[in-house]
Amino acid sequence: MIKIRRIILWTELCCLYLLGPIGLTALLRFELLDISKVPLVFFALFILSTVLLAKTPSFKWRSLLPSSWWPEWRTIVVFLLISATLMGLTIQLTNPNHFFGFPRRAPEIYLIVMGLYPILSVIPQGIIYRVLFFKRYGELFSDVRITLLMSAIAFCFAHLLFQNLFAVCLTFFWGARLQLGTPRSRFFLDSKPTSYSRGLVHLDHWLRPIFLSRSHLMDP
Repeated sequence: MIKIRRIILWTELCCLYLLGPIGLTALLRFELLDISKVPLVFFALFILSTVLLAKTPSFKWRSLLPSSWWPEWRTIVVFLLISATLMGLTIQLTNPNHFFGFPRRAPEIYLIVMGLYPILSVIPQGIIYRVLFFKRYGELFSDVRITLLMSAIAFCFAHLLFQNLFAVCLTFFWGARLQLGTPRSRFFLDSKPTSYSRGLVHLDHWLRPIFLSRSHLMDP
């Protein structure tokens, strides 16, 4: 039974965190799926993750509550400045017309997305790539450090759909920081302010095509 369970868990893990992102990226690459449909795919993945969590014996919903309602603001500011600087330099070097393109072209949509981002993206990401990975698939790895590394890799693989090597590398950096910087007993809401600050940096460039029409995306 233990062997069968491990086979099932490995199959789930590979489908969720490896084959799924690769398949979605291929569909987008060959224009078999419009990028505007990505939020629906992400929502379906979130629902599936909550179902799998509910079936995990070691998981308790109360474990999602934060250990403290005061986030580590210094850490948030440092990583926000690092991400913003790296992304700003990259955009300026590769496509300067896109710098602050989202808020300049559609400020109303930008503010709406920015306000809903914690609920529609940050929290689901925490469930999928942090809580589910550790609680359900952590037993597959003999060392917690390997689990931390694999979780960070899974998180960066989820960003393959942007088809941008810099995006993948930066999200690995962020994923590793979140896993190493927060104790395992503080899985979820403790890391959300930091995740939200990272998301605000991403909103301007990588998430822009998902929320804007072609007319909005045209350079002025």
